[in-house]
Amino acid sequence: MVIVGLFAVRMMQGRINVTGLMSATPGGRADPERALLLTATLAVAFYYTLKTITTPLSALPEQNGVYAMPDISVDLLTLLGGTQATYLSAKTWRFLLLMGDRDA
Repeated sequence: MVIVGLFAVRMMQGRINVTGLMSATPGGRADPERALLLTATLAVAFYYTLKTITTPLSALPEQNGVYAMPDISVDLLTLLGGTQATYLSAKTWRFLLLMGDRDA
């Protein structure tokens, strides 16, 4: 959690450049698929972090004194895969439209 706080502070100070994070072109409007991908990724990361912190060691599999990380559910993997597919589909669609405009 310290890393998240440090990242947020440096981002607000302008020491981490985040321009263009939400749009394909500098100064352009935010792309909805990028917002969806970022939101889903942060939500899954937050959920998994909480799950890791709150799962007791006795509930985790152990092998030679080393504990495994908690399993990630199929629903979360489907969510991440779906948002990735949405992002890539939109990016491909925009590329094909751009290429079609150049041919005309």
